[in-house]
Amino acid sequence: MLIVAAMSSRGREGRRVPLTEGSASWLFPALADPGDVAAVVGELHAADQLLGRLGDLLCLHSGEQRWGPVFNRLLYYRLGPTPQLPVTELISEGWSGDLSVTGRLWAPRAQAEGITAPPWKAEVLIEVACDADPSGCGWHLVDQWAGEPTEIPLRAARDMQVAAEWAVQLLTTQSVQSLRARDPRRGHPVASKRRD
Repeated sequence: MLIVAAMSSRGREGRRVPLTEGSASWLFPALADPGDVAAVVGELHAADQLLGRLGDLLCLHSGEQRWGPVFNRLLYYRLGPTPQLPVTELISEGWSGDLSVTGRLWAPRAQAEGITAPPWKAEVLIEVACDADPSGCGWHLVDQWAGEPTEIPLRAARDMQVAAEWAVQLLTTQSVQSLRARDPRRGHPVASKRRD
């Protein structure tokens, strides 16, 4: 089943494609050697399995209900003018109650230059819903794992697996309450509502 959905990010069109139905060359355009491709894809599938397990353990809702991608599977998120869609990220997002988890493997240059090129960076963000003003404030970052930018596709893919392992370890040993205790913005003053 191919998931292709129109999306818009900063005025660009986009499509989502499941990891298993996409191509590693979208994220790593210079990756050509079959052995290297197999190694990178193997690492990405391992990360995908870990994130899927985490989504199941935490009963995380599909990101479709919040931002777009389904949490418990990595998706290629392709952006840019069609038909080329020159920018690609791997994203996994989901939420449950007061917990939000986002995993991403991306090329920071893509945001500025509109291309997918090294270096790449893997990260996982853990957020909790604002306890002071949930409807007005949203989410607070309470923890994250971020790899160093790398120009080596296999290292980037391994970093995504390490990020997924970190998220599984953290989120299977911590409660939302213990995560909220880490929130430096916990109980912050509610912003005044403007009336025009």
